[in-house]
Amino acid sequence: MNWESFMVDLTLTLLPVLSTLAAYVLIAIGRFVLSHTNNTIVKTALANLEKIILATVSALSQTLVDDLKRSKPDGKLSDEEAELIKNKALSSIRKQISVKQLEVLEKNFGSVEELIDNLLEEKVMETKLKKGHF
Repeated sequence: MNWESFMVDLTLTLLPVLSTLAAYVLIAIGRFVLSHTNNTIVKTALANLEKIILATVSALSQTLVDDLKRSKPDGKLSDEEAELIKNKALSSIRKQISVKQLEVLEKNFGSVEELIDNLLEEKVMETKLKKGHF
């Protein structure tokens, strides 16, 4: 057996193994890139939702909540008024977020309505704490 024949046999033997290994590496790289891209998309959608909710809470606080509280002798909202403001906030948030971002959030978090409701409550609490209402 000469050197050329040995190299041909070795190449023919290793070619399927190397091809399989290369395919595995390419698939792993593809999965990593896809995962990283999906994570970025989800993070962007969630960050956008949080910005929308915070802006909505701030706007309603300045335009509606503070005026209603000032008009009350005890400075507190009734349960009906609080529910009305919450519904107005939820409606405003739904109008501002894109359908595509809602789909991304639903795919990754399940109930978008529950997610929005929880984030809304969190941002309201943060706003109250910043204003010293507790």
